Amino acid sequence: MIGHKLYLLLSKLNTAERKCLFLRSHKTDDKRYKQFVFLMGKKGNSSIEFQSRLEKIKKELATNKTSEKEMQNNLRRFVDFCIKEIESLKIELFVKSNFKIRNYLLSEIYDHSSTRETHEDYLNKLNKFSDEKDFWFKNYYISKMSTLKLRSQKSTDLDEWKTLLIKQKKIVQEQYQQEITSVYDKISASFIDDKRSIDLLEGELKTEDDLLLQIALAKNNIVKASMYLTLARFFFKNETKFSEYTNSAVKLIDNDLSKEAIIIKRKLHFATFLQSFHFNHPYEKTKEHIKQVVEINKQLDMEDDKSTFYLFLLQLIKKDNSGKLNYFTCDFNNYFKNDSTLYLKDFLIALDFFQNKNFKAAKRILTNLSYVDNPYLSSWARLLEIVINYKQGNMEFAGTLLKNEIKRMELNKNRIFSMNSNLKILKNLSDKLLNKTPTVFNNVNTNKTILTIYHQLLVDEINKKN
Repeated sequence: MIGHKLYLLLSKLNTAERKCLFLRSHKTDDKRYKQFVFLMGKKGNSSIEFQSRLEKIKKELATNKTSEKEMQNNLRRFVDFCIKEIESLKIELFVKSNFKIRNYLLSEIYDHSSTRETHEDYLNKLNKFSDEKDFWFKNYYISKMSTLKLRSQKSTDLDEWKTLLIKQKKIVQEQYQQEITSVYDKISASFIDDKRSIDLLEGELKTEDDLLLQIALAKNNIVKASMYLTLARFFFKNETKFSEYTNSAVKLIDNDLSKEAIIIKRKLHFATFLQSFHFNHPYEKTKEHIKQVVEINKQLDMEDDKSTFYLFLLQLIKKDNSGKLNYFTCDFNNYFKNDSTLYLKDFLIALDFFQNKNFKAAKRILTNLSYVDNPYLSSWARLLEIVINYKQGNMEFAGTLLKNEIKRMELNKNRIFSMNSNLKILKNLSDKLLNKTPTVFNNVNTNKTILTIYHQLLVDEINKKN
């Protein structure tokens, strides 16, 4: 659709920005601006109204001899013009209000031998308006200023040069530690999903002692907390170690209200939720952690359908209608609108049908869900489909589904979260449906496996009399 990006940009303009564009239309002789303002219309115009106005402009740009192809090209050029005007305005207003960007740009503009004094003035202003967290600006300032000081050969300038280099060494080391910690954070988050992720570290700092040493060397509590979170994730299956390291992380940032600390708190709550779900900890405790994640998502304006899904899943399993955000009381259609997460919504609907004994409706959805590109939800959906067929007495078909799921389990044996519960139920169902234990399960002991809250629901249904 021509103009889709432009429509999105226009819909995000605030009142002050719209006024600036209206004002420019009165000061310019460029006819395109008149059409641009017409296209903007009223704030909050629908995409249908936008397309209607765009179609009128398309006809205005044409002559009697203009072909359809030329009309389309003219419209594209007009749309490009409008997009560039919005982008230029956004950049202009941002630079005016951001002293760091402003002085950085001016220092770049005056970075010439003939304008050294002016260049140095803007560098000093850049340093003044940036703090220690602004590594990029601080490092830029030190690099440029140290070069200027070295050129003068004055004793006082040489002393300042030395001081600048000492400071640069410090901030570069701190930045390195922050960046490498960020890498560990990503790998450890992936480790819960796939234990092969540890191989990405290529043998570096993957032992507990190595990571504890990094924590001891760190000066920043945010870095320390993030590294403790990394350790906790690597010990996901060790409840004692996991609790020890998450608690250590929480203590370091408990009273820190910075955005960086809040993001780590969110990660801690989500990791703890996953572990609590995995080991079927008390319901209220498990729910509280995912509620905290959802609340922080809202606070930081983060898009995260997965967390909302897990909250709804818990409520649905326990038939819990408490809380402002609740599967049973909210407008469910307002969630999971993104095409990439519609399967989460479908799974909840299927489970709801299952809970209400509407097995036929549940199976219609589950058949497709068994093939979604999410190894956990696809397996959970297939298990639910097998349980339904078992309860309906469709033993042969349930057995066929079970054999296919056992093959998929082989492909996902490197995964950690909830997979032990999958394994236990598959063994249970194999005894009931296949009257034997498949070879793949011969050396697997699931006697001590604690089922997740979801898998426990399935087992309870298997054991119920129809």
